Amino acid sequence: MKVILLFITIIISITVAFSFDSYGVPPGRKKVWKGGGAGKVTFDSKVHKIRGGTCIQCHPDIFIMKGNAKITMADIYADKYCGACHNGVKSFDSKEQENCTICHK
Repeated sequence: MKVILLFITIIISITVAFSFDSYGVPPGRKKVWKGGGAGKVTFDSKVHKIRGGTCIQCHPDIFIMKGNAKITMADIYADKYCGACHNGVKSFDSKEQENCTICHK
């Protein structure tokens, strides 16, 4: 009986955890932010995976898995959030004007 109750508890916990959009972007999925005046920003986990990225490179240290942080360009320029990699060292430099349209559409 205890095993069945434990199994049901685990199933319910998993169902609740994956029923909220704010728990990140599952592999192969996209997340879209308004992006301010520069245009919306779409994060595509598939694109990052193709380029060798893994979930644990960003989660939970750079991006928390639940909740929606307000990401600003000032944060990105300070090497936070997307800027942790898009700084011209690990990936394209988000500070360069010609790179704006890579993210903002």
